Amino acid sequence: MSSQHDNIDNSTSAASMEYAGVLTGDIVDSQKIDASQHQAVLTRLRQTLASFYDTLSLVDFDVYRGDAFQALFAKPADAIKAAMLLRLLMRNAEPTCEVRQSVGIGAIGSLSDAIKRANGEAFTLSGRGLDSLRHGYLSVHAQDAALQQQLGLLTRFVDARLSDLPTMQSRVLLAYLQQPDATHDDLAKHLGKARSTITRSLNSANYQLFEDYLAYVDKCFNQQRQGGARR
Repeated sequence: MSSQHDNIDNSTSAASMEYAGVLTGDIVDSQKIDASQHQAVLTRLRQTLASFYDTLSLVDFDVYRGDAFQALFAKPADAIKAAMLLRLLMRNAEPTCEVRQSVGIGAIGSLSDAIKRANGEAFTLSGRGLDSLRHGYLSVHAQDAALQQQLGLLTRFVDARLSDLPTMQSRVLLAYLQQPDATHDDLAKHLGKARSTITRSLNSANYQLFEDYLAYVDKCFNQQRQGGARR
């Protein structure tokens, strides 16, 4: 089922984009999820993806085959941030689950009615990246070789760090990434925890490294875009 957004700005419509981010993923061990909980997992997945219409540059998404999903972002950096948020969200809800995700960054062709039948280098890179993801849960694959060199290995480190986070650190990091301007007091009220717990959890999670990673991703894409404009 394709979920087209009604208010896509013309400047970021799929037809006008030459460079985009595509996120392809699936639910890990979905066949082991109890049948009574499977629909709740899919509902959460769809709701989370749909929320990126308002918070990130999501153009369209699709959930298919009962455990797979794909999303197109006008801004490639948003596809990477969405992957981090989605993983944390799926890990911190009931029933909890893991997702494998691959971000493809590159040119796109025309979109058909269903995003899963769309074409372009970004879609190809994203799909192949997921197929080849044997270890870990997140990978990035860029059409531009320099961009790939900048982000590929670094993203693997970020993925490994996310995997190591205990539950409380994961929850607090998620809340922080969703509300980066919130104070520790605000996060404490939101999560119903003591401020000291929030501060300790954020520091233990090395939250500033995740923040710096996302800022670096933005910087890399800005440099890539400026370089392309000069050619």
